[in-house]
This record gives sequence, structure tokens and C-alpha cells, in this order.
Amino acid sequence: MSIDRMTQLIRFVAIVLVPFSTMAHPEPGNACAEADAELGQLMSSHEVRERVQSLRELMEKAIATSGQTPHELVVGLFIEPPTIASAHPAASALLPEPMALEVLVTGAKPLDSVIARLGQIHEQLDIALAEVTDQHAIRLGGLLPEMLERTSTGSDLEELEHGPVLVEIQSSIDQSALKHAAALLAGLAQDKVATALAEHFGDTSTRSVPNWLEAQVTGPVIFAEWTELGIVIIGGPGSNIYTGPAALIIDTGGDDVYALPGGDRVRVIIDLAGDDSYSGQSEGALGASVLGAGLIADHAGNDIYAGGRITQGASVAGIGMLHDRAGNDRYFAAELAQGASLAGIGALVDSAGDDIYTAAKFAQGYGGALGVGSLIDEAGNDAYLAGHRHPSSYGVPGNFQAFSQGVGMGFRNDVAGGIGLLRDDGGHDRYIAGNFSQGTGYYLGAGLLLDGQGDDTYAGGRFTQGAAAHLGAGLLRDAAGNDVYSGSTSASQAGAWDMAIAALVDCAGDDAYSANEFGLGSAAQNAIALFVDAAGKNRYEAGRHSKGHSGPTDDHADVNRVGNLAVFISGNITRAAPDAGTGEDR
Repeated sequence: MSIDRMTQLIRFVAIVLVPFSTMAHPEPGNACAEADAELGQLMSSHEVRERVQSLRELMEKAIATSGQTPHELVVGLFIEPPTIASAHPAASALLPEPMALEVLVTGAKPLDSVIARLGQIHEQLDIALAEVTDQHAIRLGGLLPEMLERTSTGSDLEELEHGPVLVEIQSSIDQSALKHAAALLAGLAQDKVATALAEHFGDTSTRSVPNWLEAQVTGPVIFAEWTELGIVIIGGPGSNIYTGPAALIIDTGGDDVYALPGGDRVRVIIDLAGDDSYSGQSEGALGASVLGAGLIADHAGNDIYAGGRITQGASVAGIGMLHDRAGNDRYFAAELAQGASLAGIGALVDSAGDDIYTAAKFAQGYGGALGVGSLIDEAGNDAYLAGHRHPSSYGVPGNFQAFSQGVGMGFRNDVAGGIGLLRDDGGHDRYIAGNFSQGTGYYLGAGLLLDGQGDDTYAGGRFTQGAAAHLGAGLLRDAAGNDVYSGSTSASQAGAWDMAIAALVDCAGDDAYSANEFGLGSAAQNAIALFVDAAGKNRYEAGRHSKGHSGPTDDHADVNRVGNLAVFISGNITRAAPDAGTGEDR
């Protein structure tokens, strides 16, 4: 059958299947394997394969003519679009593999090894940023306040006075050296490093703060010294307050306060114990960086992180990492935070506890301008809130921009998107966000939200919960639990627009879905949308253009109108609202 004839006869593929799993709560891994197999069987049919092939060719041509070079993961998704539904294994490669500290290999003194590691990070940054000039840095400083404050859809970078500098800097970075520096930095967050430091300094007596440091530190210290890399401080087991610049702080215990300014190109904080507070409005000061590298490794305690912009595992053309090993923690930030990056690497890993994350925009697993941003929460009942400050660019009252919770975003016609990952491995979690959120990709970017165990709640605005637009790729994948999904406006729950690929895969549980319009596996403008709920007694409430709807393909007069692929696969449907869309369901 020719593509033209197929387009005339089949505007889309919209499928509702009978249950293919009779288990109410199957083991998550098995349930997800069944979901992948069922989708794979559908995608292997002749008509679907023809449509996918046509759309793939169209999308690949659009990428080639864009002049952009997307991330390898993004390119792979457009080469094999159906793999978006099971893209989660690729997410494991987003975090740098930590390079073991020399003390763990040679038995050297821990402090000497840590300081030597800082020197190695500086060396790699020198290589990575060798082509970034002072003028670049000045222009970047002028761009960031306007860019982070502006209500944007990602189409207006060129309208900003210093907008081109982000593209110039990104293209000049030596990515191999930047990744090497990230691996060196990640090695300092390992548990074995903390153990070696605790054993080495455990019986060391403290002393008063030296006179030259009194304005910057209160509380007992073990060691303090100026080095060629900056100030190095070893805090004692009591409570300390740190308010001045420092390249390295190792604190052995106590409930500490970190209110540091910016200024250090490389800054590492290793806190071994205590309920600590990390606060400050300085950009790049706490586990973050602009054209540098920053790390916080907190190994125990219920901690509070309160910051402004570019903080808590965030970076711009650099590296920012935060690893919190234990405790019920609270994270508060504004823009570009909590596992976020523009043209760099940003990561926040929280290993345990019931945590709360709050941010305004560009946060909680955000990758922009070919940056990679990851938020990994390994356990606990967690709450994520993003998008409460910047009004919607679509003019919807009470709606806000978010670009958070697993979002990969590019700036159209300027620079390809990055990769944004939010992965929560367990617990009953709540995800609340505004527009562009919860596994959404925009302009050659990929956004992934991957949730493991637990009964979860998802609430988002426009383009949310496995959505994509303008050559983006987005996935929300929930492995288990009785979940609730709500999309308040348009393009949610596997909504794909304009040569984009979007998927929502829920592997198990009795779930409830509410979509305003254009959702539940809906595609338009030569796009692919895959909605799969593998099992359970599910409830659907949806407005028009939903449940496997294929919309128009008339946005681009200069491209072929191949059509759309809109797939809706469900388990036991207990209630389905009437489809008021223009497509036909089959």
C-alpha cells in the first residue's frame, strides 16, 4: 500500500485492546515487560510500520535541515521512535561514573587526596573551557538574569540581547574534558570517601578559628589554610556557621549552616553528619556552578536546602552536583535548580528519606541547550512542586510555566535541547507542576520521568505527563501502584505536536486519568503518541481530541503531510468519557 493511499484511508491508528494481564498488581518488572511486549506487537503490524517509517524519514530530514546536532539519545529515539516507551535503560548513562579517590586505592592521606582531586578537576575544566573567553563570561552574566526570569516557550532566545552567547559557549566546550571533570567530582561524593575522612579526623582535637578566618566561620575547626586552589577548612564535630568563600569544606559533625557567597571556580562541601542548613541567593554557590564545578555531599541528617537561582545540583556551562545520602530533606529554589543544566551537567541524588522539592522553573531534572540535568530520588514518599511564579505564556489564568520534572528543552532554531531526567525509585509520591513538565521534550530535547514503586499523583498544565513538541521526545513511565493523573489544559498524557514523539506507559495498578483536551495518546502535525496502560481497573475522563486522536497536519506547507500515529492501549476500562474529537476510534 502506498503512503499516499494509506494516508487517505488511515489518518491515524487508535486502538483500544482488551486486558492482556489479569493480575491486579503484578510484579513491576514483569508488568512493564508485558507492556513493552504488547506495544511491540502492535508496532510490528504492517500498517503501523509503514506509518512509523514515513514519520521517521520526515523527522530525520527535519533534524538534518535544522543544522543542529542533538544528543545521541535523542537521535536514537528519532531513528527508532517506538523505543521512547522503553527509553529508561538509556537514562542510567546520564550520570557520570564516579572515579575512585586515590586514598581508596593507594592509602594516601585523605585530605591530601581530596586537595589533589580538586587540582585535577581544575585541570580538566581548563581544557573543557579553554575556548570560553572573558568576553563570553561577561555576556553570559548579562544573559542569565533576563533569560531565567522571562516567561518563555523556548522560541525567543534570539530576541534576548546576549542570547547568542549561550550557543557560542556551548559549541566551544570540550565535552570529553567536561565529562572527565564530572567523573572526578562525583568520586568525592562516594561513601568510602566519607568513611576515610571520618576515620582520619575522628580523634583529632579542634581549635579556635584563626584570626584571618573569624569573619567567615564560627565554631570549632580542626584545620584551616589558604592554598593555591582557595581556602580549605576542616570543621569540628560541633555546630559551625560558614559564611565566606571556600574551595573545600569538610565538616565532621554538628548541625551546621552554610551561607556561602559565590566566587570559587571549584567548590566542594563534604558534610559527614548533622541536621544542616544550606542557604543563600548567590548563583552557583551551593552544589552548583557557572563556568566551573560545585559539589555538596551530605552524608547524614535531616537537611534544609534554600537557594535562589543556579543551585542544588545545577550548572551553566559547567558542573553542579548535590548528593544527600540520608534524612528527610527539604529543597527550596527559584530557577535552574535541583538537577538542572544549561550547556553543562547538573545532578541531584537523594538516597533516602521523605523529601520535598520546590522550585519555580527549569528544575527537578531539566536539560537545556544540550545540557544534561538529572534528579534521582532513591527512596521515600516524596513531593515535587514546580511552576508557581512565571505566568503561562498561553495566557491561561492561574497557569504557570515550569519546564521541570524531567524536561529536555531546546531553543528553536538556535540550539538543540538537552536531556532532563527525574527518576524516583520508590514510595508514594506527588508530582505537581505547570506547563512543560513531567516527562516532556521540546525542540530536539528529551524529557523522562521514571517512577518505580508506589501510589503516585501527577498534576500538570500544558504539555505534561509524557508530552512533546517541535521535534522533542517525552516519556512518563510508572512501573507500579494505583496512580492518579491530571492534565489541566492541553497536550497531556502522551500528547505529541509537530514531528514529536511522546509516550505515557503505566505498567500496573488501578489508575485514574483526567485530561482536558488533546491527550491520552493524541498526535498532530506529523507526530507519534503512544499511550499504554498495561493492567488494572482504570478510569478515564477526557475532553475533546483524546484517546487515540489524530489531529491536523497542516502547520508546515513546506513538508509532506505524512499523517500521525496515535496509539491508545488500555487494560480494564471501567469508565470512558465520550471522545468529542474529529478522529475515529477503532
